[in-house]
Amino acid sequence: MKPVVGPNLNLGSPRGRGPLGILKGAVFLALVVLLAAAAPRWAVKEVTITVDGTSQTVTTLRPSVAGVLAQAAIDLEAQDRVVPAPETRVVDGMTIQIRKAFPIVLKVDGQELALWTAAMTVQEFLDEAGVALGPLDEVTPGLETPLPGPAEVQVVRVEIETFWEEERVPYQELRWAEPTMTVGTTRVIRQGREGLDRVHVQLRYEDGVLVERRELARERVADPDHRIIGVGQRRPTSTQVVQTPQGPKRYRRVLEVLATAYTPGPESTWPFTDGLTATGVVARRGVVAVDPTVIPLGSHLYIPGYGLGIAADVGAAIKGNRIDVLYEDLDDALRWGRKWVKVYILDE
Repeated sequence: MKPVVGPNLNLGSPRGRGPLGILKGAVFLALVVLLAAAAPRWAVKEVTITVDGTSQTVTTLRPSVAGVLAQAAIDLEAQDRVVPAPETRVVDGMTIQIRKAFPIVLKVDGQELALWTAAMTVQEFLDEAGVALGPLDEVTPGLETPLPGPAEVQVVRVEIETFWEEERVPYQELRWAEPTMTVGTTRVIRQGREGLDRVHVQLRYEDGVLVERRELARERVADPDHRIIGVGQRRPTSTQVVQTPQGPKRYRRVLEVLATAYTPGPESTWPFTDGLTATGVVARRGVVAVDPTVIPLGSHLYIPGYGLGIAADVGAAIKGNRIDVLYEDLDDALRWGRKWVKVYILDE
């Protein structure tokens, strides 16, 4: 009786094969073995495949890199990197390098992008992503930083702007002892006038936001004229007298002060080198710098060891019971040094 072949018979299993099916399978297997044995030795190649540092060796008859990867069941994504290229012909002993793509978060121009790449460095990734860098732009991490795997790359757009601007210099209000006026009265002797500076400014913007303002240079165009207020000093004649080289002088007050010396030259007055004091008086011997809250400007003074003087200047370091006596010669100023002295505020 002939075997009946039904529509549900599984021809792929031995149970479903008749004698003829078994014979066909044996012939096919023998043919495969025969073809393999008959292949010339030069057609069989040994290839090493390295995927992210992990290597395997395969023996293949495939003619191209793509064929070898298909034989090894290695799936590639569009961003994966294959060296040499998939269309390259295979040669015996070849090594195929595969770097699998990984995600990078790119922050640039106000956007946050999730991209896949197999780039080796940050620079290579940005080139691949089409990000053009300006000369001052900052990249974190640095351009030469290797990319071993997932990472975040940030590009900060940097712009620098420089320009000159004018800046007003405020004047001070100085009080001047006025002996012709009664104690308790005041009047304006000189109105104040602002000075003017030219300032070279640099602005730094990051992603369009101002983050830093720097002053690069400053030029004085005009010094301020300080406002001078006359303060009345006239009072009943004092009976106190001090002997001076110019004869006896009446005084109304005596103070113990720390006295230093200065000159009108740049070694003492830089950057104010116009030869004038803060009150506009010519800087010469006899001028004394004082704290106007202690000794009113315009007061006539007698300082033992120095002589007669007038309070006609101020100084940044002259605060409280301190004075600075002016010498026209630097050697004289150095000889004076720094000492405690009495200063007599004269009644004139």
